[in-house]
Amino acid sequence: MFRILTIALVGLSLASAAEARNRLAPNGALVLFETKTDDNFRVLGRAGFGPRDYYCAAGYFARVTLRARPTDRVVLTRPPTRSDRTVGFELVRNPAKQPFLNRDVVLRLREPGQSRTVGHARNLCEQFRFGINNND
Repeated sequence: MFRILTIALVGLSLASAAEARNRLAPNGALVLFETKTDDNFRVLGRAGFGPRDYYCAAGYFARVTLRARPTDRVVLTRPPTRSDRTVGFELVRNPAKQPFLNRDVVLRLREPGQSRTVGHARNLCEQFRFGINNND
């Protein structure tokens, strides 16, 4: 009985450790930790979310949860589809040592490989902090 209880407690602690890394971004997006590697995660979108919202959540998660530096990059690994608004990201540490990353000037979520620095992505959340509405 003691062995079963110990195994159950260890299993619950491992499950809660992964869930503890999931976060709610300042814009209300839920960011889920991927168990494949420490640097993969998903942002759950909702109706009305655009690229700014997804990158804001990705930058916030990378900086706060994964302890990324502002110069590290969040790279799009899985763009949203019509049926699934979940977007996949990967944190790339030391981007200067990596092969060429798509550093497109336009903020969009169309093809894997597009990226932003963690600092830039995180600063996209400032509009929510100060209540700035870009639709005006």
